[in-house]
Amino acid sequence: MKENITTGILLNKAGIAGIVLGLVSTAYIFISTGIASITSPVLNTLLTILLWTVKFVLCIWLMIFFMKRLAKSYDNVTNSTTFKFGTTVAACSALIFAAASLANVTIINPDLISRQMEAVVQILGSKADSNTLAALGDIEESMPEIVFFSNLFYCFLYGVVLSLILSRRIPSNDPFANLEEGNDFDREDGT
Repeated sequence: MKENITTGILLNKAGIAGIVLGLVSTAYIFISTGIASITSPVLNTLLTILLWTVKFVLCIWLMIFFMKRLAKSYDNVTNSTTFKFGTTVAACSALIFAAASLANVTIINPDLISRQMEAVVQILGSKADSNTLAALGDIEESMPEIVFFSNLFYCFLYGVVLSLILSRRIPSNDPFANLEEGNDFDREDGT
């Protein structure tokens, strides 16, 4: 007989799974930064799309793996339990990814935002007046916070939706599991 799942076990397992998913997403940030240095635009685009697809599929697969492992390892795991597990995983993973994104734009690649803003100014060209340039300067100052909170919100929301979808089938529900043999069909009174 397997051990019953408790809140402590659920949080512990979800924290570990969240760290793994967060590290996968964080690896994506740094690998994509390396890919950005490739000078061929076609090769750069193809590798970026391929890398994003691998990260996307790997994160879904890992969430399924951790949810199924939880359902197999403990008794009394319900669809609600796996949803709570997935939501907690999403929160941990989103926090790690958002913190890594913030570290990337503030410590590791501090000139990243300024280079992107310069590219925007070049694209705008002569259309950018002094008000537009001032607004872009204000946005540039706020970009680290925007990067952190947008990644935190997006990743958490994505994880919650994924958890909601996956928890409908994990653990799989057997509609006949609670029926005893002959319980409903062998009654003499026909009811």
